[in-house]
Amino acid sequence: MPQNTVSVIIPVYNVEAFIEECIESVLKQTHPDIELLLINDGSTDRSGEICDRFAKEDNRIRVIHQPNSGPSAARNNGLQAATGEYIQFIDADDTIHPEMIERFMASIGSHSLLISGYCSVLKQNGEIYHSIQNQLPLIGEFSKQEFLANFTDLYPHFFIHYVWNKFYRTSFIKEAGLQFNPRVDWGEDLLFNLEVIERCSSIRLVEGGLYNYTHSNTESITSQFREDFFDNMQMMQNMTRDFLKRNGCYHGYIKDNFERYYTSRVMLVFWNLFHPKSTLMEIEKKQQITRIVQDDQVKESLAYFYDAEEDKRLVGNMIHQQMIDQLYDFFAVKSQVRMQQESKEEKWI
Repeated sequence: MPQNTVSVIIPVYNVEAFIEECIESVLKQTHPDIELLLINDGSTDRSGEICDRFAKEDNRIRVIHQPNSGPSAARNNGLQAATGEYIQFIDADDTIHPEMIERFMASIGSHSLLISGYCSVLKQNGEIYHSIQNQLPLIGEFSKQEFLANFTDLYPHFFIHYVWNKFYRTSFIKEAGLQFNPRVDWGEDLLFNLEVIERCSSIRLVEGGLYNYTHSNTESITSQFREDFFDNMQMMQNMTRDFLKRNGCYHGYIKDNFERYYTSRVMLVFWNLFHPKSTLMEIEKKQQITRIVQDDQVKESLAYFYDAEEDKRLVGNMIHQQMIDQLYDFFAVKSQVRMQQESKEEKWI
C-alpha cells in the first residue's frame, strides 16, 4: 500500500437498501489512496452479494465474510486486516462528503486522533426530508489536558460517543492493542474512544460536518424499546465518570456538566419504560422504577435534577421521596401526550 493510504472499515449487516450509496460515497473520495474493507457480518439479505460485486469492479475493495458476530467483532476484523496508515469507520447506512478523507488528511499532522462535526440527515422514503449541521463548539489543536478541560462541552452533543466522526492513526491503535468489546452491543464506540483519548498526547478538532449520519422517522419515540436501557446507560456513564476521575478532571464545571447530562439520561430511562413497544406490564414497570429511584448513583446525582426545567425538577422530587406510583402516572400520561404529538407531526411529512 502507498504511504498515506486510509483504511475505511464498514461493518455490513442486512443493509441492502443502503450499502450501495454508502460504498459509492467512499469510492468518490477526492483522496484516492484508500482501501475499503467491507466486513459482511453474516447478512441474510443481498448485502454480501452487493459487496462482492463492488469488489470485482474496484481493486481498492476487500470483502471479509464472517458469521454474524455483531459490529464490534466486525470492526475488530477490519482493524486486524487494515494496512493503511490511517483508519476511518463508517456505518453502512450512512454516507460521507467527497472531500471528507482529503480534509482529514490535510489536518492529521502528528496527531493520533481527529474529531469532526457531522450532519444529521432525516430521510423519508429514500429522500432527504431535513438535515442539521452539528458543528463542534471549538476548533484547533489541543493537548490531552486542554481537550479534557472542554470534554463536557463536546460529550452531551455526541461528538465523543461515535467512531464515524473520527480519524485514527493505525499504528497508534495497533501498538496500544485497542479493540472494540464484543460483549457490549450498545455504547461500544464510546468505550473505544475513551481508551483512545486516554492514550493521546494531543487531539485535533476539525471544522465542518462532512459525515452524513442518516436516520428516518422510524427512530422516533414510536419505534424503539430497550429492556436493558437502564443497565446499559449506567455502564456507559459510569465508565465515563470513572474516566474523568482517573484523568483528574471530575470537578467544578466539568463535573456539573456531566452530571446534568447523566440526569437527562435517567429521564430517558423513564421514558423508555413507557415506550409504545414496551413489553413490560404495569407491575414490571413499577419494579424498574423502584430500581432506578433506589440506585445509589441516581440518588448521589439527585441535586442535578433540581437545576433544570420544571418536569425534571418534579421528577427529582418524586425520586427523592420514593414516589413510585406518582412517577408511573407522570410518565404514563406524558408518554401518551408525546405519542399523540409525534403522530400529528408525522402526518405532515
